[in-house]
Amino acid sequence: MRKVSKFENVEYCESNKALYLVLSCILIFGILFLILIKVLNPIFVFSISFLSAFIFYKSLKHRFVSISDFRIDDEKIDFGNRIVKFEDILHYRTEFINGAVLNIKLKSGKRINLSSNNYICKTSIFENFCKSLERRIDSLEGLNIERKKSAYESKVYFYFTVVFTIIAISAILFSIFSAKKMKFQTLGLILLGLSTMWTGILNRKSINSKKNTHHKSSDNTR
Repeated sequence: MRKVSKFENVEYCESNKALYLVLSCILIFGILFLILIKVLNPIFVFSISFLSAFIFYKSLKHRFVSISDFRIDDEKIDFGNRIVKFEDILHYRTEFINGAVLNIKLKSGKRINLSSNNYICKTSIFENFCKSLERRIDSLEGLNIERKKSAYESKVYFYFTVVFTIIAISAILFSIFSAKKMKFQTLGLILLGLSTMWTGILNRKSINSKKNTHHKSSDNTR
């Protein structure tokens, strides 16, 4: 049996809980902003709304985020009080954007959805765990575990990102050289969208490239 891979003090949460926390913060910010904007200065309103959402986030974060030690060997994943055997896994998917997401579907039909998002957790250790899990599964012979491709790996998503990038750059250039200037908020949203889309694509491409290099070196040593 290979050496056990250990990851200590991993911060993560169940994906649905993370989504609930983020949406709750956005909702609090939005409601306060819409109510107060009618009577107060916009900058003051933004500050109050943001501070209120941040306080809500800090006060409830510990209820959503778990901290556990993760272990991987040739037979199973072990984290918290849970053990997931490789032989029980039907397929899995990992995504690396603003942290990492791990979705596992068991042969029993149950699903395990874990995530570690930059806005909620310290993500680096969980990211390393997910990458190590991929390498471990790929290296084990006799396992029939399918890795589902993430959206960032599909050709449709890539072409959509390219088209969106061309349109976005064209709009920005048009705004620069025309009398009608683009609003700062709009520019920020466009740049944020482009950054998120390309980060997801490039992260997965980098991971796949390293895996292919590892496979080639392993084949050469046999």
